[in-house]
Amino acid sequence: MTRRPLSLQWRVTLLTALVISSGLILLVSMVQHSIRSHFAEQDSQELAQAAAAIQQVFDTSPDHTDVLAGQPLPHHIQHLLEQISHSYHGISLQLLLQQPSEPLTTLYHSGNASISATLLQQPPIQKITARQLLSWQQASHPYRGVLVKLKVASASNDATWLLMLATDMGFHLRFLDEFRSTLWAIVLGIGLLTLLAVWFSIHQGHAPLRQISQRITHIGSEQLNERLDPNQAPTELVPLIQAFNDMLSRLEAGFERLSNFSADIAHELRTPLTNLITQTQVMLGQPRDLDAYRELLYSSLEEEERLARMVADMLWLAKADNGLQGIHPEPIQLKADILDLFDFFEAWADEQQVRLTFNHSESPQLTGDRNMIRRAISNLLSNAIRHTAPGHSVAVQLSQTRIQGQPYARLDISNPGPDIPAEHLPQLFDRFYRADAARQKNPDSNPDSTGLGLAITHSIISLHKGKIGVHSRNGTTCFYLEIPADQ
Repeated sequence: MTRRPLSLQWRVTLLTALVISSGLILLVSMVQHSIRSHFAEQDSQELAQAAAAIQQVFDTSPDHTDVLAGQPLPHHIQHLLEQISHSYHGISLQLLLQQPSEPLTTLYHSGNASISATLLQQPPIQKITARQLLSWQQASHPYRGVLVKLKVASASNDATWLLMLATDMGFHLRFLDEFRSTLWAIVLGIGLLTLLAVWFSIHQGHAPLRQISQRITHIGSEQLNERLDPNQAPTELVPLIQAFNDMLSRLEAGFERLSNFSADIAHELRTPLTNLITQTQVMLGQPRDLDAYRELLYSSLEEEERLARMVADMLWLAKADNGLQGIHPEPIQLKADILDLFDFFEAWADEQQVRLTFNHSESPQLTGDRNMIRRAISNLLSNAIRHTAPGHSVAVQLSQTRIQGQPYARLDISNPGPDIPAEHLPQLFDRFYRADAARQKNPDSNPDSTGLGLAITHSIISLHKGKIGVHSRNGTTCFYLEIPADQ
């Protein structure tokens, strides 16, 4: 079973939630990193001040050679170190002495933190920065500190004075935990409120779509003349409304053509059927001789053949409309085929007292279905002869042209006669279409016509990727064909 895609509202909401969540997570991470960096910078500055104060103690004190002999620090130095230790709340300091071939000796220690292996693994530094602070855990308390090398005047130049400075990170960590919980609560609240506002905004934003859907729901086959007003819709929906209105126009035109086509079919089939029924009733009204019955059968056969041609043409058009009418391409010399058609129509044209003239500047060759092309040209020739008054000529012009750089064979078939109104020209290729009463088909004078010739011609040219058109002005009507020619 195919899963239904998510609605547009949920798609936009989820995408917005993803973007907002990513932004808020990034914001929280940046804020936490900024606070941690601030605390580290604050600790480094405090430790640097303490180290500078202790260094000043040794710079202003006399020589400390007695310390090298294993004696404790002078009392006044211890007193100064205690003052410094009390001045910086939460700081632990440990003064160490390292002599060659001697273990590390603690000279002074205050605070809870003591030298750790983490500090001893790193070389002592001389300038304290936030990046040089190291963290460790001692007795369930987190500390952060550095190991500084002091400059102390002593009897032995090989002795190294080291100062461990550490600060308790418990307060910072507790603050960060509380701040993190509060920050996440605020961020989640803001995120939920934002998503709720986005969801509501999208829901309200889709209101015009729901209104359009309701209007479309009430449009049936009887209301195809209705149109949606694009001026009452948001700008983003204007192309959709215009496309829907265009579709309604096409549907309305299609329904109208279908209705007219159904009426025309009924009319066209009714005439020969009425003739058959009437003739049969007349002949059965009283006894007739054999010749009369034979004449009735011949007349009935003509009407039946006309019905058969009409049905065949309608089936051909139905197959062409549904893409089931295939073509059998072969090389075609239009000039030769037109001359053959002139020979075929010559007798009928002489009977109608109509001359046929053929002019050609070139003889283009194309590839297509020969029988279909001949049928299309034949339909146009017969139509021109039928509507040409006696004593006039039907002119056929063959040439070659180019459209967008591609060669095309162009055929113009012109005949004199009353101009066809411009509003009727686009519908001339519709089935059973009648421009006016003067151009209606007369079954008696044109028994071979079914009213579908121009529609079939249009389908044939479309199957060959060509174009057919007509213009009527200055007492001349001209049908033209443009069919892709060979290079």
